[in-house]
Amino acid sequence: MPEIVDAVFFERHLGERTRAIAMSLVTFHAGHLFDVESVGRLCRERGLFFVVDVMQGIGVVPVDVKRIGATFVGSGTHKGLLLQGLGFLYWNREAVDAQPSYMAVITLENPPADLIARHDNMAVASTARRFEIGNFNLPAVLGLGGALDLLDAIGVAEIQDHCHALGDRLIAGLDRLGVGLVGPRARAHRAPHIYVAALPAAA
Repeated sequence: MPEIVDAVFFERHLGERTRAIAMSLVTFHAGHLFDVESVGRLCRERGLFFVVDVMQGIGVVPVDVKRIGATFVGSGTHKGLLLQGLGFLYWNREAVDAQPSYMAVITLENPPADLIARHDNMAVASTARRFEIGNFNLPAVLGLGGALDLLDAIGVAEIQDHCHALGDRLIAGLDRLGVGLVGPRARAHRAPHIYVAALPAAA
């Protein structure tokens, strides 16, 4: 995998049938940090949908959905957001009027109090709630509030800087041992918290 995945990388692969680009902000298997903002600009210029998975980076790497410019940004919460059992979806309503594949009462703009859907009340929610299909994990929602408060108090940029500093020490130690790094070495292209040593699995 190339160390730099950006708009230039994707542009040469686009064709007449290309409708969307989907990618991760960070790869879990080698710790690449990709330039999703340039890809977002490319997608806007070409009229393409852009879907970004931020699962491996959120909570450790600053994520600004407006700057990314994606149609959808999604993630679970069980890594950098510190809590199991939830996920989230950001939907840019200005980019596309996406409709849900499945509907539930919670999908509706005005869910009835008795939670029984009726034919005269089928308008879907105007927000990304239209993609909800089940019950809310309320204890996890409350726990996530506490996790977000903690991350906000520390600062995600500070967490990123701290992890990068630890990563620099790790890379220096691997160099002294003559052990390579599978992913990128430069801070601009590496996730601050995912490092894979180039050691033979069989040994």
